[in-house]
Amino acid sequence: MGEEKFKNNLKKYSHTFISQYPTSIDFNEIMKNNCKDANVEFYNELFESDKTFDYAIRSVEKRGDDKYEIMVERVESGVIPIVLSVVTKTDTLSFNWDGKDRFKVFTISTSAEVISAELDSKNKNLLDLNFANNSYIVKEQYWGSISYATRVFFWFQNALMLIGGKG
Repeated sequence: MGEEKFKNNLKKYSHTFISQYPTSIDFNEIMKNNCKDANVEFYNELFESDKTFDYAIRSVEKRGDDKYEIMVERVESGVIPIVLSVVTKTDTLSFNWDGKDRFKVFTISTSAEVISAELDSKNKNLLDLNFANNSYIVKEQYWGSISYATRVFFWFQNALMLIGGKG
């Protein structure tokens, strides 16, 4: 729908029913006004059904020298358009997905090495049931864990030295 149309529809709703007692049907009719069919379909799924929304990245695989395949999945029954962001060493690539297929494979040609992929990197889909499955890192990165563990052991060692010095 877009932010501008949404605000205009809210203004129209408040001006139309300023001295009346509107119902939820009145609100739905105003919000569906001036919308594309795809937005009306999403609106109906969101407010008039019990569908839930969840998307996941299943794999990122290198196929050849400059090709990568990224498999994404619509885990739940609700459909919402979503953006796939692919982070390379030199750039971030974005791809739009309508989300209707259960599985989709994106084939990407890039000379730069792919580091990670993330669905909805701007967190616009607040209805997602599981945000943990929205990203995928190609290579495991242990430096954060090692850095944290080193600091914990350092402070633990210092605490033991202080306790031992008092005794």
